[in-house]
Amino acid sequence: ARYPSQRIILLSHSLGTGPTTALLELLQDRIACCALAMPFQSLRDVIMEVTLYTTMAYYWAAPSWPSYKRIQGMDPAVPLIVVSAGQDELIAPYHQRTIRANANANFLDFFYLDSAFHNDIKEVLETNTTALSNFVTKCLDRSQ
Repeated sequence: ARYPSQRIILLSHSLGTGPTTALLELLQDRIACCALAMPFQSLRDVIMEVTLYTTMAYYWAAPSWPSYKRIQGMDPAVPLIVVSAGQDELIAPYHQRTIRANANANFLDFFYLDSAFHNDIKEVLETNTTALSNFVTKCLDRSQ
């Protein structure tokens, strides 16, 4: 590795949160911190909801990507932020609450804005700049 002594900072949004939770579980203490914006609890659940369950016959054909299970296997020392939007038109907010409830993190912040939509990450994060600043500090401290 080019920087073997430095930890990785994971930032992901929407579909990218599935692979990110897999990395959290796999790389453990190599992760400095993680921010998940509008994560899903399971890709299958999102597919069913977005298609209004018309794809039910193909339920088992879709990849599961069980983020709610993978987040349980993360290193508890890794600081975590979960970002949620109350008006998310793609991934319902209960997905983010499930991720928060299953996260094995000693430092966990949940950012929620009822009026926000799926891509309104900036607006949600601006609701608590002090907590965001604390998270960034923890990320930078752990990344060294």
